[in-house]
Amino acid sequence: MLHDCKYVRFDFTLILFLWEEGHIINIEGQLSSNFGAFISYSHADSVVAKKLHNALETYRLPKSLRTLHGNDNGKIGPIFRDREDLPAGDDLSKSVKQALGQSSALIILCSPEARKSPWVAQEITLFRELHPDKPILAALIAGEPEQSFPKPLLEYGREPLAADLRAEGDGWKLGLLKLIAGIAQMSLDALIQRDAQRKLKRVTIITLLSGIAMIIMALMTAYAIQSRQEAQYQQEQAETLIIFMLRDLRNELKGASTLRVMTGVNQKALEYFTSQGDLSNLDDDSVSLVAETLRALGEDHEKRGDLEAALEPFAQAHRFTAEHLERDPANPDRIFDHAQSEYWMGYTAWQNNDYPKTETYWKNYLSLAQRLHTVEPHTIRALMELGYSNGNMCELSVAQEHDKESAISLCAKSIEYEKQAVEKDPNNIVNSMALANRHGWMADVLFRNKQYDAAYAHRNEEEVIISKLLIERPDDARLLFRKTWPQIGKAEIENARAKTQNAIIILEKVVEDLEELVKKMPENQHIIAIQIRTEMLLANIKRKTSINRWQSHQKTAESLYKTAATGDKGDPVRRMKNLVAIEE
Repeated sequence: MLHDCKYVRFDFTLILFLWEEGHIINIEGQLSSNFGAFISYSHADSVVAKKLHNALETYRLPKSLRTLHGNDNGKIGPIFRDREDLPAGDDLSKSVKQALGQSSALIILCSPEARKSPWVAQEITLFRELHPDKPILAALIAGEPEQSFPKPLLEYGREPLAADLRAEGDGWKLGLLKLIAGIAQMSLDALIQRDAQRKLKRVTIITLLSGIAMIIMALMTAYAIQSRQEAQYQQEQAETLIIFMLRDLRNELKGASTLRVMTGVNQKALEYFTSQGDLSNLDDDSVSLVAETLRALGEDHEKRGDLEAALEPFAQAHRFTAEHLERDPANPDRIFDHAQSEYWMGYTAWQNNDYPKTETYWKNYLSLAQRLHTVEPHTIRALMELGYSNGNMCELSVAQEHDKESAISLCAKSIEYEKQAVEKDPNNIVNSMALANRHGWMADVLFRNKQYDAAYAHRNEEEVIISKLLIERPDDARLLFRKTWPQIGKAEIENARAKTQNAIIILEKVVEDLEELVKKMPENQHIIAIQIRTEMLLANIKRKTSINRWQSHQKTAESLYKTAATGDKGDPVRRMKNLVAIEE
């Protein structure tokens, strides 16, 4: 058990690992005389070094691979990170030399600044002298290899083992696993496979432990107020936890269909920031996290169908990111942050059928995506933003019944950008789902233009992407919901082709799938809205072909509408009003 409140400082990821092993222990050990790795870096890269140090020390190898590494607890550390800012002209300190001598591997954070650093060069040279056969791992964080690799790395005629931590390279997650595989001297493929399996098993545990995370954050907040000396450290730890909660935890919870828990997590994160006082006094990175938290909270409200509640956090996030971008207009992170705010403001207007306001926000979003691509060309992030923004303009063009050829062109651009992004990182489920969505919108445009064969081909592309993702995540509620979209689209095409029996078979299966999903996600108004639409589509097809039981589908749709479109929470369902022809 935890005996003293100071232990709340440990990263939440570590607590998960301890919990997974069946116990939480008091952790305050002595520094080991041997290190799994030594991180060498330029002082200018200290933020990345801290992040990497924390990630390596808290990582545990999957249980099935631990015997290969020769230990039971799965740790690859401790990891040594030199915090000294050595003055010019000094030799390496005694402690650094000792640590190099006691390290099993050397990790070099490669950047233009690291290439210029005499201390990084000295550490590489000394490590090679001390350990000619031990691995040296290059972790590229900025620039290209020829600009960023310190010269001693290449002096012996052999390329170092390298991980590209940049977004346009391996990315953080894959790059981290490459480094871990290098330190542990094991197969990268085996590590990736076992690591993915372990993460899938944790979804339930993460849901249960989200409450623990909230308690820890409250304790962190109390400690930050009590001690100036601890304040900065507490803030770093709390924000690390918030990043985990907003991204990794939130992504897992989406798949586990727990809107209530996600909202609780977001509210606790926001409470932490407001407890710090005036939000305008926070540093830029912290304010960026505040905006991300607000957008996540707004997204949860929107999924419940409460657009009025969603608009407030979206608008507040928009103000924060606009001020940030104005202060630092060339910063790609600030451009990206404000682009997200422009999208969500436009999406809220879109849900309210306010197309002029939607167009204003989404044009701004497209402009920011183009600007981001100029600042960081061909990164996954920039390509995805171009894909999203062009896709949004395609959707808007269809809704406003503008030139169909223009809509087709916009959708084609969106698909091409997102294809490039997915090719760079095929394991990213969010990007793959987005690409599937773009194929769906292209199919809709082509369907309206009566190009049925081409529309059906895009529905097939959409279905193939979702089906592949479901092989890895068969219980993911988001994917199970998305699987119904191409099926409904195919049924509409078959009906237009006068193949009504095919359409009916498809839609009856979709109705069954949606009924199961509503049981899992009763708060999600979008699923109920699609359920109503599917029931009415079936009713209309059966009625026109004189098939019995069409009335039962209409009655089901009416019942769903009356039950779900209540109070303030039901906007997606209320948009089905004309479809079911109900008078309120």
